[in-house]
Amino acid sequence: MYEAASQRALHSQVHEPAATEPNHDVFPAEYASSEYQSEYVKPYRAAILIEPRLETVKPSEWTTYCFKEIPNRFKYWEPEALGYRFLAEAKRMWEIQLISRKYRHLATVQAALMMNIIHDLHGLDKVGDIYGLKGWAIAQEMRLFDGNAHILSERVRNARNFTAWCLFGIDSHLAWQFFRPPFLVKPPTFALPDPSVNAAWYGEIWLRYPLSETLSPVHCGDVFKALFDLRVILNELCHASFGTDLKLPAEQAMAFARRLTTWYKGLPISLTPKFIVLPVHLLIHLDYLNALMVVCQPFLDNEWDSELVPKDIASNAKRDINILTRLYYFRHGFEDPAAYLTAPLVKLGFTSMHSINSQMAPEKLYYMRSSLLLALKGLREQGRNFYITRTVYHIIKNQLRPEEARLLQGTEDPESVSDESPQLEGEVQSAWTPIVFDIYKDPSEDELSKLAKRFLKLDSGGQSDSEADNSSPLPV
Repeated sequence: MYEAASQRALHSQVHEPAATEPNHDVFPAEYASSEYQSEYVKPYRAAILIEPRLETVKPSEWTTYCFKEIPNRFKYWEPEALGYRFLAEAKRMWEIQLISRKYRHLATVQAALMMNIIHDLHGLDKVGDIYGLKGWAIAQEMRLFDGNAHILSERVRNARNFTAWCLFGIDSHLAWQFFRPPFLVKPPTFALPDPSVNAAWYGEIWLRYPLSETLSPVHCGDVFKALFDLRVILNELCHASFGTDLKLPAEQAMAFARRLTTWYKGLPISLTPKFIVLPVHLLIHLDYLNALMVVCQPFLDNEWDSELVPKDIASNAKRDINILTRLYYFRHGFEDPAAYLTAPLVKLGFTSMHSINSQMAPEKLYYMRSSLLLALKGLREQGRNFYITRTVYHIIKNQLRPEEARLLQGTEDPESVSDESPQLEGEVQSAWTPIVFDIYKDPSEDELSKLAKRFLKLDSGGQSDSEADNSSPLPV
């Protein structure tokens, strides 16, 4: 579906492979064989991880934020909650290492970034950045980003380089999400190996699906290399766009759009639209499409060249985000926690909500409503795991027209009863800008903490701005 929609739009513009179409005409025969079919016809959650040391582990139950049997797991502020206890103990151990100056370890750096991410998911990124900054500082003190050629042990050297790239990728991703310059100026010195030449460096995860005698790979090398090649582009884009008063020139925006589309054309076979199926595969494409849309948004009236027309690129990206979100739901549902799914769901929800009007043709109205309700369903179910997602769900829900609000009520399930209270007890301290779709737009007024004060009742019990002045929905 995604592949077909993309090709139709592209061939209408030019007769050769264009900006958003991978240039792959021949696919390996083994991809069409039966041994690769399980992942396309059976749900990912049904697969068993094949690893002698981890075969009995269920990935969906690895953390207190993922285990669905724990009620109200998004309530990070409750002292009796397992998530609160685990995080408190992690902080205690981490802080002891700092005080005792025994922090020059990979685990200390990795823990710092994990606590940064966990605070982000709580809507407390202004607190979480403290841990992230310390983690990056320790990593630089350990010279993790310098290539690690001085490390004699190959195993330790690989671990350090792998961690360095993970830190760089997280920094670039957060910078892009928060519309700020990254803390790291450049990628690690160590160049990532080509997975087709040195797949062993990345390792592989093998899955066995029910009633299948063969194993299915996750394609770790392809995923890691493609994802971090994309993060390199986003890192440079953030440095060029944020942190100064100068706006990104049209010529430079065109250069970034071309780099993004070149990255897309060069994707390995396993990550082309014809073969993507796992959640991480779909999320990589969603990241790419969102970046392409945001870069092109200020230049909708421009025409850079025959292959790069900003208006067409942005329109196609919006369409494909919608398609991929639907494919994600059809393949995997929204119940299992997926932190990176929040951003595309928010984009789909806000754009759909603000596209709906009383003058729309019935077919268009039906399509936009279905997109809006799908996004809200995803945000509601993901919000049972992550407080920040729950917050955005209520922000959108509180701006619905009566017609769409009634339709939303018809989609509720028994568990939704506990989702419907807008009395969010936690304090939102987040600089995330979920509704910014334009790289030229000043994100400061649309930070999540400010949106929550405008559209939600927080624990103060006071009247929200939206109730006090009958605020209209947020513009996009």
